[in-house]
Amino acid sequence: MSSVFRLIRRCAFGLALFAALPAHAGNFGDVLRYLFVSHPAGSLVTVIDTRDDRIAGTLDVGLVPLQLEGSGDLAKLVAIDGRSPRVNLVELTGGRLASVALDFVPQRIVVSPNGLKAVAIAPEEGVFALVDLLFAVPLGPTRHHPQLHDLLFDRSGQVLHIADAEGIERFDTGTGRALGRIGPAGAVLRLDSSASGRHLYARTADGTIHSVALDPSAGTAGPGALAAGEGVARAYTNATGTRLFLPDSARRRISIVSPLTLRTEAVLPAAAGLGHVYSAWFDTVAFVASAEGPAVLVFDQEHAVRGADIPLSGVGGRGTVTPDGRKFYLPVADGHSLAVIDAEGRRLAKYIVLDAPPRAALMAVTFGICH
Repeated sequence: MSSVFRLIRRCAFGLALFAALPAHAGNFGDVLRYLFVSHPAGSLVTVIDTRDDRIAGTLDVGLVPLQLEGSGDLAKLVAIDGRSPRVNLVELTGGRLASVALDFVPQRIVVSPNGLKAVAIAPEEGVFALVDLLFAVPLGPTRHHPQLHDLLFDRSGQVLHIADAEGIERFDTGTGRALGRIGPAGAVLRLDSSASGRHLYARTADGTIHSVALDPSAGTAGPGALAAGEGVARAYTNATGTRLFLPDSARRRISIVSPLTLRTEAVLPAAAGLGHVYSAWFDTVAFVASAEGPAVLVFDQEHAVRGADIPLSGVGGRGTVTPDGRKFYLPVADGHSLAVIDAEGRRLAKYIVLDAPPRAALMAVTFGICH
């Protein structure tokens, strides 16, 4: 089944559940419905019901989250604070909290595509540790990897790709053995997955984006590499894998690139201070928050043109798109609020006023790949 049909089926399923499932007090396990907003000064996470865009309650994650991620398959939140040697797991169905003790302080977490594992990372120390999210236990000892820059799971969660000063090392998460190197030689700073999971996109220190085949069925040749420039930090894919987006704050532009050939199809004017790229509404529109304005920049994917900006009351943080692609949520710390953007209408629908400044907004399941 093609990725387009899988996406349509998932959207239809999500819409049906949104309409059919009742709410239960204190139970936020419907991962297609509830959104979670973290705050920089407290352990309470605000829960938003995306059916009516109202506050549904709170969850205590047991620490002030520097980073908050979700596992849709397990209906759990995963949190670190960047100050203590632990990873906290919170069950969305009842709020039960479990803490996984580590022997280092993680600065970042990456969740596997199947939601069963996470890797906790301290890049400056050159260490990482695997965590079983189902049983809330470490998977083996802390691993030392000098000059570690980034980590990315394959789509099965069995292989971990490690970006370092020499390229990309493959690591078997089951046996703990190194599996050899793939991709470009030299320092790799960032790894991002393709929509299918058959390729990854590696950004090297010289600003080049490389496409690296992971699945033998994807072919060994691949489309090669693109000299994106030092202003491009990473490549973003849309949900169906038909386009890549390369935001460049330094040159105030965004490039739309073919994943099949890595050829640039369009270069559109943007702004400074560009954030993440969020694809929505059946991959017909892409949103990019900009500190300049501040605003959300709107890009029409089908016609490769920039639409009308959506002004914001403050600078946007990390946001999310609902699983059906209908709504884009963006936290605005200056306004103590969460912006709700109608993706189909490409307009600001409302602000949800919060009790505290927000840091990030996420759903355990989202449209396409989580950012």
